[in-house]
Amino acid sequence: MTFGGAAGFTYSPQCLRVRAGAMVTFSRTSGHPGAVDARVDGSPITAVNTGMSTTVTFATPGFYPYFCQFHGNNDSGGMSGVVQVIP
Repeated sequence: MTFGGAAGFTYSPQCLRVRAGAMVTFSRTSGHPGAVDARVDGSPITAVNTGMSTTVTFATPGFYPYFCQFHGNNDSGGMSGVVQVIP
């Protein structure tokens, strides 16, 4: 999953469906720091700074929304997305 840089103010892909146990890498190519922020209790997603990436293992089925703390919000507005984890 990438965001920033050529992707602009969006995530690519914005919505992602994976099986439990899958790993997803969030890569920040440019822009301001802390552009991924999760607000779901127990969510494994953490902030990613410019030029950095983080790989997250989604062990538990469910929906894990995320958003840009500068251009989105936790109500699916603006720059936001979701990872759906299925069994």
